[in-house]
Amino acid sequence: MKRWLLFIVCMVAAAQAVEPVTVHHGRLPDYIGGEGEGVALQADGRLTLAARLVPVIDLAAERIWSMTSDGKRLVVGTGDEGTVHVVEGDRSVDHFDVPQGAPIALGVGSSGLYIGAGPRGRLLRRGPDGSTEELVVTQSQYIWDVAIDGNGVLLGCGADAQVLRWSRDGTVDTLLNATNDGHVRVLARRGQQWLAGTAVSEGNQDSEGRGRVYELGQNGGRLLLETTYEEVSAMASMGDAVFIAAMTVPSTGTPTVALLRLNADGASYPVWHGTGIWAGLVRDGDDLLAVTREPTRVLRWAADRQTGAVLARSDSVVPGTIAFTDGTLILADAHSGRLWKLDRRRADEGHFDSAVHDAGSVATWGRLSWKGKGNVEILTRSGNSVEPDETWSVWSAVQKDETIRSPSARYLQYRIRLEAGGDSTPSVDRIVFSLRQANLPPRIEDVVTFPYRGGPGALQNPDQIPLPGQHRNNGNELPQRKSLRVLRWKADDPNGDPLLIDIYLRGDGQSHWKLLEEGVERVKTVVWDTEVMPEGITQLRLVARDTESNPGDTALEDSYITAPFTIDNTPPVVQLRLRQQGDDTMIEAQIIDGISALRGARFSLDYDDETTRLAAADGLFDTPQEQLRFTLPPLPPGEHVVSVQAWDELENVGVGQILVEIP
Repeated sequence: MKRWLLFIVCMVAAAQAVEPVTVHHGRLPDYIGGEGEGVALQADGRLTLAARLVPVIDLAAERIWSMTSDGKRLVVGTGDEGTVHVVEGDRSVDHFDVPQGAPIALGVGSSGLYIGAGPRGRLLRRGPDGSTEELVVTQSQYIWDVAIDGNGVLLGCGADAQVLRWSRDGTVDTLLNATNDGHVRVLARRGQQWLAGTAVSEGNQDSEGRGRVYELGQNGGRLLLETTYEEVSAMASMGDAVFIAAMTVPSTGTPTVALLRLNADGASYPVWHGTGIWAGLVRDGDDLLAVTREPTRVLRWAADRQTGAVLARSDSVVPGTIAFTDGTLILADAHSGRLWKLDRRRADEGHFDSAVHDAGSVATWGRLSWKGKGNVEILTRSGNSVEPDETWSVWSAVQKDETIRSPSARYLQYRIRLEAGGDSTPSVDRIVFSLRQANLPPRIEDVVTFPYRGGPGALQNPDQIPLPGQHRNNGNELPQRKSLRVLRWKADDPNGDPLLIDIYLRGDGQSHWKLLEEGVERVKTVVWDTEVMPEGITQLRLVARDTESNPGDTALEDSYITAPFTIDNTPPVVQLRLRQQGDDTMIEAQIIDGISALRGARFSLDYDDETTRLAAADGLFDTPQEQLRFTLPPLPPGEHVVSVQAWDELENVGVGQILVEIP
């Protein structure tokens, strides 16, 4: 191997190569992107059969707007024309019509049922005797929430975004007038303070979200939190903390949700986020239940934990609102008049489809294993489109510790089937599979070579070596001859394989490449000395190969040939001749360079540091041979030395001198 590299610089970190990759799924976040039916994701990452979502009653309504509980019975507001049902168990024991509006919000108080009706923003009360009276007509279109407050009722309105308080004496006070918001969507109590959650107005839904939380007081609302979501749709207090369900539902695209925690000291942070639309938050003792649709999830959080659990997932129910009554979670379907409940019994069977795993490129699948118990079946499928479609392979069963049978592809998805029966409840603690990317060729994107013009310190930071043209000698600095050149390349491997670089040279008139250096690794810049290289037009060829990670004929390579460049380390020859023309003393110079075009010349007298720039006879330094003539300034009698320095395009400097005797 020829020792032509003067410095090897700029070590880079080794990248992950095309080696088998092992994927571990065993934490709740590993599964969040998946979908399923009848499978629960526990806080510790286990997958089990989920609690059942079972139908309770069909109220035969086109939609359900609102739902609340008096502890034993459900009160359900349905239909655009407005009907309220009272449900005990699986029976509707009473129902009545709401005049001129839909029952958007419900609240049960000691003196009756309070109804927030829209679209005229009215507060109604249904008394124990069955009579209905109108209490307030607001200036807003809707009353989104009602909350019982001692001898009064709080109303969350929109638009305009206001919180009103109706008292039994008939007076109405404004507690909040949120002029920067569109709607007050939810009211919640923390200790002795009421909180209001808002949504942006319809005209601002395309802007960045500004759903807010206010604390209500005698002097109006104090802003506690401004979210990055469009709407605060639900809140629940647990001790000193408030859990906030925020969401953004764009006109196009995927809706997003987040569960935020707001502490008593004002600090807030996200607990969980995902896709979907919030249906509501309710308390279950010391736990919090949260429900979304699109997809439908029932999640549980303990107040002192950051990690929740997915109790149930379903494609059968699209919840619009929820309630908690007699220890049972009730879900109201947004697209029908059906009520569902979360049963304590587990489903008999269920399945979970993982999020699609992207191998980055086409991959060969290896062994799949899992830890679990009971009746568990694992299946896989693969394809080359981001979303599974008809081009994907069919589901193929995989036995524990067996190689995946799905064909090589870029994407893989697995399905876990759980079925009750046998001696133990089925569950999966973790699932592990391996893959190896198909090898793809490396790519050399660019190669540049140019004369080195830095000081010794630049070699410690080769990326700081300037490219040609980034600095020039000024007119008072004589260029220096340099034999060092910088060779810099940009190469990468789509698999992340470490690359070896082979460098070849071919001179002008040569037909074969000569190997200069083999197996340069983990660098992207070299500085080399061309002093012993043949002079003339030269080209370099770089070959990048991934042989260290890919055995035998599986290794691939790429090559790059540089543009021709010149190696020239010989200075120009300067020949001088003295001529006397009358009283003028003239110097004629012939400058010859064997390789490169000349770029300039200057002269000095008697070794003075001050020099004078000279012009070529034809006006331009652009060939390897140039003539020039210049007249010396008046000189005192005696012997004088005239020095002429000339340099070529590679800044090789040649010097000639002549003695001049002035009588």
